[in-house]
Amino acid sequence: MLQPGFRRTDRMKSKLKWQLLIFLILIGTRSFGQSVSNKNDILYVDGVKYTTVQAAVTAACAGGGVVLVPQGTYAGPRTFCSNLTIKAFNFGYFSTPTVFTYSAPLLIANLHNIDIEGIRFDMGANRGVTLSSTTASRIDIEVVTTDTTAPALTLTCTNGGGNTAYNQFERLVTTGGSEGIQFRGLGGETPTCGVTENQFGMLQAFAPASAPASAWTAFDIVQDADSNVVVQSHSYNLAGPLASMNGWAFNSSSTRTNNSTQIWTIGFFDVTGPPVTGCGIIGNQSLGMTIKTGVMPWSGANQFCLGTGATPSIDWQTLNSSNADYMMTPTIWGATQPQLNFSSGYNSGVFASLKPASNFANGTTWTLPNSTGTVSEANVEYCGATSGATQACAKTMENLPLAVFGEVTLNGASSQSITALPFTAATYSCSGSDLTNTAGIVSFHAFANASVTIAESGGGTSDHLRYMCLGY
Repeated sequence: MLQPGFRRTDRMKSKLKWQLLIFLILIGTRSFGQSVSNKNDILYVDGVKYTTVQAAVTAACAGGGVVLVPQGTYAGPRTFCSNLTIKAFNFGYFSTPTVFTYSAPLLIANLHNIDIEGIRFDMGANRGVTLSSTTASRIDIEVVTTDTTAPALTLTCTNGGGNTAYNQFERLVTTGGSEGIQFRGLGGETPTCGVTENQFGMLQAFAPASAPASAWTAFDIVQDADSNVVVQSHSYNLAGPLASMNGWAFNSSSTRTNNSTQIWTIGFFDVTGPPVTGCGIIGNQSLGMTIKTGVMPWSGANQFCLGTGATPSIDWQTLNSSNADYMMTPTIWGATQPQLNFSSGYNSGVFASLKPASNFANGTTWTLPNSTGTVSEANVEYCGATSGATQACAKTMENLPLAVFGEVTLNGASSQSITALPFTAATYSCSGSDLTNTAGIVSFHAFANASVTIAESGGGTSDHLRYMCLGY
């Protein structure tokens, strides 16, 4: 009898049922001398009747049944069919894996209601696995490859084959590849098929042992993939071979807004491994984009990078119960700014930093969820060094506007050097006042990136002065 409050998951129930069924079959056939290779629609790869996995799969495709493969390493099947079930029959479930080996890339295409559970696809030095135009299926696999020229696992579709949709991917684990998992529809601005309406339980992508030609991305949404839900996703750089890696990339194919990669919900995302350069989330322009994600302790240089080009709308909702947004320190922005709306899934949001990087070109208004107004960083512009009769302002948006203020007490002289300033250019301006003597006049000269001289006239050489500087 189950104790109150105890619940088994559907996967546990299903697995226990299959294990019990096989156990009863094995006991029954030993008692009555019957073969266990094909009984009650169970096709067991026993090395006698079914000496290969492909033989059992072919029989199941012809006459139905479930293919069960015990622990061990086998030549992997290359032909599959709809309404097919292949299950790893082991009690360790990935700890002692059932492995299919391949000497060439594998394509599984144009199928429906296919169930593959608990199998490791070992591709060796070959390119990985491609799942194309597959619907209403249940997939729980691991893909391992030492190749770094193509993704370890690609979810895509074919023109005329239909979408890859309505699938339940309970667990996808990849190791190696030029990328971990790639999501790629077809058609661009006039899509012919996509990767859509899928449920992903656990996604895990392990970086390759050697670096690919370009920065490795754990989960790459190339184009025409939308309306998918991910419960958890994890990226790993355990061996530390990569100096640069990215987490999730949205619409990496181009900058055209009609390459739809919107409406993704990512319940949790993190990275394990040494700090690297790159971006936790890359958001390129798309046909409207909603990205909802949980805590992301990304160890790279940038938590969230927004590509160039105008995005109609990006709604970023954090699902962190502590109300802290870990995505914003720092953020890289492209040349053209979209309208960005940030909200928190739990009460008011707390944003640690809203600091754009050096390529911040245009203004962005940030609307905070716990504020009735707006706070904008689009309010510091540099007019430049002008001359002539009109003196027109250049209106150059400052990259990192800084306001610095403080107080000094003159040390027996009418001027004092203020050092260790944070400015990156000597184009800043300062103003000041004398707190000791109302007749004192404060001025500044000898401007440098990290220092300026504050001077006082009309007062004393021990007066208390206050100053403020604005620049970048």
